[in-house]
Amino acid sequence: MLTSTTLLNQTAIGTGTGSKAYLGRMPTWIFQAEVVKAAANLTLKFQATSDDPDDIAANWADIECTRRDTQTVATTQTFTATGTYEIEVETYDTRAVRPVGTVAGAGDSILIKSALPQAGV
Repeated sequence: MLTSTTLLNQTAIGTGTGSKAYLGRMPTWIFQAEVVKAAANLTLKFQATSDDPDDIAANWADIECTRRDTQTVATTQTFTATGTYEIEVETYDTRAVRPVGTVAGAGDSILIKSALPQAGV
């Protein structure tokens, strides 16, 4: 479990940036994101790679994820309100996955509070 990781301005939580990618062969991950919205809408997406995630030249691609509160499936999730959200990410055939977020205003943040691998959801 990873705690206290904040995403700001298209910052990747992944290798090559000095932060964390989620590794392993579990088919699904459940991420818990705490969103603090002060002004603008915030976005969160996930990227996956089959390359070595420690390689700065690894190819990362956007993947679909599901917001569990709305069952919205998309490559980018938009949050319009402060709250804690669970996002399901299927990671079949990937070596690593990382969240990428965008916040627009001062005081906005997205905090990945936990990331739990699921044997099968």
